[in-house]
Amino acid sequence: MRTFKVVLVLLFISVNIDAGTAVNDKNWRTHPEILKIRKICNEVIALKNTIMESKRCDDEEALMDEGLLKLSATIHMDSKGMVRRYIVEGGGDFVFESEYFYDENGVLRFIYDQFRSPGDINIEDRLYFNEKGDKIYTHHQTKGNGWPLDSKQMTNPKEHFKKLCNKQE
Repeated sequence: MRTFKVVLVLLFISVNIDAGTAVNDKNWRTHPEILKIRKICNEVIALKNTIMESKRCDDEEALMDEGLLKLSATIHMDSKGMVRRYIVEGGGDFVFESEYFYDENGVLRFIYDQFRSPGDINIEDRLYFNEKGDKIYTHHQTKGNGWPLDSKQMTNPKEHFKKLCNKQE
């Protein structure tokens, strides 16, 4: 029991120490700012089956970066019409997915990008943003021979959805 209390005290101290420091490669998994963002993402995922309205478009021959590929976009909005999650996925000879999470004020808080190719390349980027929408940390992971993704901050997902899907929402 005493060991348990010591562990809790040490955990509390380490979280408080992290609170005053910038997010970095050593503390990103436990930093309080990252934990807040994860909580927002989990709340948005939990909302998916309750009050969220979802719209999806599929384009078998979407034009993107001068090439044709299969493309899908899904936008999830809460009961106030605020975008909370936006997913763009597609591919041709490769597969990519970009998933954007927004807080209740519509501020971008997290991007998860994933790219997979037949050549055994798997790239993941996780971008974290504070309550003002400023990037506070990027975690990049590559398996196989890969290159960094060019993650774009999607600050107006409704407009992007309209353009991408060629729809008037």
